[in-house]
Amino acid sequence: MRGFGGINTYKTLGGLDNMKTLQIENKITRENWLIMATDKLNNGVFKQCGYEVPKDVKVSCGFPASGGRTGAKHQAIGTCHNRASSKAGVNEVYISPTQDDSIRVLDVLTHELIH
Repeated sequence: MRGFGGINTYKTLGGLDNMKTLQIENKITRENWLIMATDKLNNGVFKQCGYEVPKDVKVSCGFPASGGRTGAKHQAIGTCHNRASSKAGVNEVYISPTQDDSIRVLDVLTHELIH
């Protein structure tokens, strides 16, 4: 998928053991793409390593509180907010909408989910 938005496109999540092809042929939001990717990473990677992503983790697209804008000296492209800092009481992960390479987005998402 070229473009993080996933609109009218498809993407194969390959190279991960026991992960089936995720093929998306109709419109999908960035948030839905992240939710599906989180599920695939949880089942195909984390659980196989003895870890599990909390079921109530929220993932979305958004700019970090600081350093997330293009041109910033230290540009953050993903953030993870813990339960204590969330009004909903859940872990919240945000991936910057500046990212348009789906493999890089999976990399950042994986990194943030580890927090």
